[in-house]
Amino acid sequence: MSHRDRLVKFRAALRKAGLDGFIINRADMYQGEEVRAADERLAWLTGFTGSAGVAVILAETAAVFSDSRYHVQMDRELDSRYFDAHDLISLPPHDWIKSAADAQETPLRIGAYSWTLTKSGFDKLAAVFQKTDIELSLHDTHLIDALWDDRPDYPASTPFFLDDTVSGRSSADKCQELASYLEGQGADYLLLTAPDSVNWLLNLRARDLACTPYFLSFAMVSRTGDIQLITETGQAVCDHISAITFSDLDQVFQKVSGSVTLCDATHLPMALFTALQAADHDVRLVPDRVQTMKAVKNPAEIAGFKDAHIRDGCALIRFWHWFEAQDKSTIHEYQIAEQLAGFRREDEHFICDSFPAIAGFGAHGAIVHYRAAKSADAALNAPGVLLLDSGGHYQTGTTDITRCFAVGEIDNETRRCSTAVFAAHANLAMAQFPEGTTGAQLDAICRAALWAEGLDYGHGTGHGVGHILSVHEGPASISPRRHDAIYAGYILSNEPGTYKKDSFGIRHENLVLSIAKEPGWLAFETLTLFPFDLRLIDRRGLSAAQLSWLNDYHATVLERLAPHLPSHLAAFLAEKCAPL
Repeated sequence: MSHRDRLVKFRAALRKAGLDGFIINRADMYQGEEVRAADERLAWLTGFTGSAGVAVILAETAAVFSDSRYHVQMDRELDSRYFDAHDLISLPPHDWIKSAADAQETPLRIGAYSWTLTKSGFDKLAAVFQKTDIELSLHDTHLIDALWDDRPDYPASTPFFLDDTVSGRSSADKCQELASYLEGQGADYLLLTAPDSVNWLLNLRARDLACTPYFLSFAMVSRTGDIQLITETGQAVCDHISAITFSDLDQVFQKVSGSVTLCDATHLPMALFTALQAADHDVRLVPDRVQTMKAVKNPAEIAGFKDAHIRDGCALIRFWHWFEAQDKSTIHEYQIAEQLAGFRREDEHFICDSFPAIAGFGAHGAIVHYRAAKSADAALNAPGVLLLDSGGHYQTGTTDITRCFAVGEIDNETRRCSTAVFAAHANLAMAQFPEGTTGAQLDAICRAALWAEGLDYGHGTGHGVGHILSVHEGPASISPRRHDAIYAGYILSNEPGTYKKDSFGIRHENLVLSIAKEPGWLAFETLTLFPFDLRLIDRRGLSAAQLSWLNDYHATVLERLAPHLPSHLAAFLAEKCAPL
């Protein structure tokens, strides 16, 4: 079925349901960045495969919204005869709906799936639609599911537990901390609806998703510290943790009717909020306590991250050595990602990629979240820059790294831009800042070197990273729009960039650990261990401090990786780490 035919069938389903439109989030009930194939409803209907997006389908028009990372991808994947593409920030979907309602005389009845619309998302829509002729209608089934004849099955789940030596804390200890928290809040239950919170709390992992080792589940934590796991099948993970299905929840909520239950509105599906209200719970909406607990990494988790980065650095060195020996004109972007994944899989502790690798050559590097498709990707057959953004989950920790590699002769403008991005990266890596400094403040410190060259970038500078969980983790990030304070023990990315449409993309990324330097002051320790391609850096564009940081970093990379490499790769690494 073409996307046009799917749209026609969907609109017929809208009419049958008595609706004028429907909101389709690129999300499942777990609200994570990655979803299973069976939950890719937005892609099924529209063809847009980005990891962030919303579609609004009305009787006569349809629109897809995403952020600046995916503008080029939307242009490429959406059929403009049937779908309009819009920026999620400059024109939010609710404003577009409101404009559509203003343009017609009759009221609009807009549907939404109650399992993918969160309480906070619902409240935002309700506030915008207040005093308009728009009615928001919640549905417990999704209209697409009845139309999707070949919808994939959910994969079977095989959960496993991390040893306490890897997690650094027992699950019992974490649950007891939560029990004390509930007592202090005067609450009976904490309903956890973010799988990373559940997995971290129970030291639980699985391969339910391709690149995020979650066991997809919710959980109820009681004031006594007891846990009730909520899964799609009621699958038990061990003898001492009870498990129920989502279909059991109404009954469970009714049994403890009148309880004070804490929930995070940003992850709470409206289906559950409604069920809690129906069971007469006193629902108190507060930030997920576990998110702040797990953001500060303990010594065992930090040691695990460092071990994972040694393993990852060795895999990357094997890749670079292979890459340098190839005839670049015979290599395609998709092959690059496959080869790198193969080198990572050689490590016995490797679990999976931490996200689908981005291998973009030349103009494709300027597409921030480019995904090379086999047989439709570019060959490296001309001078240019290969941007390679990748990462892995290991049994001890998680990695995320971006490097740019020179292919052929690099022109001065490309090298100038790459040098400016590196200068920005080094400035953040060297930053010392007072406790309470926010992500927005650190973002400006990083961008200053690029602004001085008349350059900038549209994405954030850094995101949190989970410990064998999601490679993108809250609550803090480094971005102009984020004002959460940075505390010691956070692991964040440091990834400034600059992009020239139809020409190149440059991004230099390491993971960093925030550490206490002296009372009241923090700094960053760089965890990633892999050289920068010096052919893309002009030392004349660096300050003395930036140059010193680069040479010191390369000396550290050589010192820590060389003992784990055979002699020919150690020699190759020494060449790449030669001081400027």
